[in-house]
Amino acid sequence: MFTNLPHTLLLLICWAELAQSQSTSVSPGEVPLVVRSPYFNSWLTTRNDDGTAANSPGGTWPTTWGGRTLSWIGSVRVDGTYYEWLGNEVNSTTQFAPTIASYITPTRTVFTVEAGPIQFNTTYLSPVEPSDWVRQSFPFGYLAIDAWSTDGQEHDVSFYSDITGSWLSNDSTDVVQWDTFKTQLTLCHSMTLVAPKPFVENNGMSEDGTMYYAMPKASDAFCYTAIASQLTWQSGSSAVLRQGFKTAGFLNNTEEKNFRAINDDFPTVAISVNLGSISETTSPLVWAIGYVRDPVIRNAKAGSSEMRRSYFWTVYKNINDAIDAFVADFPAALGRAIELDNKLMFEASNVSSQYADLVAMSLRQTFGAMDITVAELPGGGLNSTDVKVYMKDIGSSRRANPVEIIYAAFPALLYLNNTLGRLLLEPLLDLQSSPVNPNPYAAPDLGSTYPDITGNTTDQARLGVENCGSMLIMTLAHARKSGEGSLIQQYAELLKKWADYLVENSLHPDGFITADGLANPDMSNLALKGILGIYAMSIMVQVHQPQTNSTNNSSIPPYQAIAENYARQWESLAFSLDHITSSYGDNSSWGLIYNIYLSQFLKSGLISDQVLNSQASFYSSQVSSASRYGFPYDSSQNSTRSDWLLFTAATVNETGIRDAMISMVHARAFSTVSHKPWPVEYSSNDGSFITGPARYV
Repeated sequence: MFTNLPHTLLLLICWAELAQSQSTSVSPGEVPLVVRSPYFNSWLTTRNDDGTAANSPGGTWPTTWGGRTLSWIGSVRVDGTYYEWLGNEVNSTTQFAPTIASYITPTRTVFTVEAGPIQFNTTYLSPVEPSDWVRQSFPFGYLAIDAWSTDGQEHDVSFYSDITGSWLSNDSTDVVQWDTFKTQLTLCHSMTLVAPKPFVENNGMSEDGTMYYAMPKASDAFCYTAIASQLTWQSGSSAVLRQGFKTAGFLNNTEEKNFRAINDDFPTVAISVNLGSISETTSPLVWAIGYVRDPVIRNAKAGSSEMRRSYFWTVYKNINDAIDAFVADFPAALGRAIELDNKLMFEASNVSSQYADLVAMSLRQTFGAMDITVAELPGGGLNSTDVKVYMKDIGSSRRANPVEIIYAAFPALLYLNNTLGRLLLEPLLDLQSSPVNPNPYAAPDLGSTYPDITGNTTDQARLGVENCGSMLIMTLAHARKSGEGSLIQQYAELLKKWADYLVENSLHPDGFITADGLANPDMSNLALKGILGIYAMSIMVQVHQPQTNSTNNSSIPPYQAIAENYARQWESLAFSLDHITSSYGDNSSWGLIYNIYLSQFLKSGLISDQVLNSQASFYSSQVSSASRYGFPYDSSQNSTRSDWLLFTAATVNETGIRDAMISMVHARAFSTVSHKPWPVEYSSNDGSFITGPARYV
């Protein structure tokens, strides 16, 4: 978008956009740096335990969402004086370059750092490319730097950055190996385990990937600052490399080959650039950082294992070409990121500035949880028409395509690219339409061993209403958004089976539980989801007229009449005095009746305006006594969930009540109560973490 603009104009555009999208002076306790795939994520703590600002990013190590320290260093020499602007390599002479401003957009985290008379922006860009599966599936991010002098004078400036084997495994005794190579356009380091463990996970980290750290070799290829004579590199001990740059301002272009454990003298790969005497950079200095697993998914299918690779391999036959394309794409990628950021922040700001803040925090989490894959053919090659998307239960478990989490993310996915919604549902529908599935209800996921997709045909009957309702609602929502009903036609028999299950069990779901673990008798919110599932099936029958194997259209149950009848009974059972009770007949019970949002999203008209208005008024009456971090998702609990609280906020028309709920979520997302990324579930009283750090909201 901005490829041909002068650099100074590009900077002005970037900063104008950043100023617009940064809508709060309060920083979150944990900010995303690069978040690109289920096993490639990095976060940074910005606050100390007492809530005061930390020396960050200089003075703080990045971590994974699970807390694994990631040794990623950034430093700069200005007129011979050494400063660290990322990481915490402490010694008696270390100076940490202070951060004087920070900004978060949906795709970027930007720090403005001061090192003596030089200031510079460090931009951590995680591309989000909803409609470009090649780019979205390539698990790389950018670190870019723009620098200028504050006194208008020229200064000698050199930049340095490195990574260690800590990115490869949660076990620091694992032995790593590394290599340095030159592609047509880049200088690239790689690191991998000597003995990788395919499809093994340890504390949220995989044990079978390769890290890459790269930079363009010459300015004539990319219009970047780095030229061949100024770029130096080295591999070896972290202490040796870092001290070498600190002393000399450059590296010696040598490669050590003493492969060893991650914690044995900390094997490190580094790249530095000597910019010479400058008053400002004329173009960004860019590193590319990535973590590649291949294959990414092992899918149990028809008694065998189907290997699935990232979609980008359909275009690139080797990693060198893919890295070159990614690095060369930086100016255009930045332009696309700015365009997407502007669109999302503008539209979210129309709701409220705090909602825009939450959008800025959550987008990378959503897209970083997915692998976009294609099947590997038995004789070699890839089946580019067999595209499936797998989503990991980030922050909680190894569940694959968890239905309730896709349900929470589905409105966002439909907004950004409805095809992603279909590709997430399809693996669930495909498995359950096969003869291996004995259950009359929908499964909660594809198994609990991501990235090994084993399927889940175990007895999960107590979750039957929850998952049947969610799957039917999402299938209709996708059809409406996309305008095509291929899923409905292909899986008509399965969808009808689930709808019939809901007809039998939805109105009185006693004995069933929710995905949140609630097991109260006759839960109103759960019953509503089941009724909405029946309604969804009625619309699918009317609009798409699916044919099933066992019936003709004349014998399909009158799903719409059943849904409307159940909805009338539901109102009389669930509504008491001034609010919808959490459980039928328990007038003191209440909770977040978040499935109303899906009723409105589908424009079902099943719930009367009187009940909707009364429920909104009830929430309003509870605001003054609510805990800082939100209403509990059920009055029997002391915890809340950011996803369901935001869904509930979307159900009320009065902006004051809506914004109060958004403010509750915002308070936790931008708090410092725990050193974990924004979780999905936490104490409504003190905000303490319960589950789901870094999960999509």
